[in-house]
Amino acid sequence: MGSNYKAKLGIDADQSFTGEWTLIELTRTCPFKIIATGGIHSSALSVDGRVFTWGCGSDGRLGHSEAQGHRYLYKEHEPRPIDALTKQQVISVATSYYHMAAIVAQ
Repeated sequence: MGSNYKAKLGIDADQSFTGEWTLIELTRTCPFKIIATGGIHSSALSVDGRVFTWGCGSDGRLGHSEAQGHRYLYKEHEPRPIDALTKQQVISVATSYYHMAAIVAQ
């Protein structure tokens, strides 16, 4: 519910605002233990330790390598796992306006 600016809600990119709670498809098959929202993107940590991001991916802030060097153009409209973290034991995530962070166990 709220602003979908830069696709940060993970819903249809043409929808700029929603006043209703919206279930995104991924939550039906992958339960999350942490969801972190930022100004223009969001992240989530699944119960099995995968990290997903969506929204504005400019300058690689979502952790997807193909977004490197794209300023204000790259958006992920649906939650997508961060491949670079698949072999890490992620225990928490946090999201701010310009960045996202993951805490990994050693």
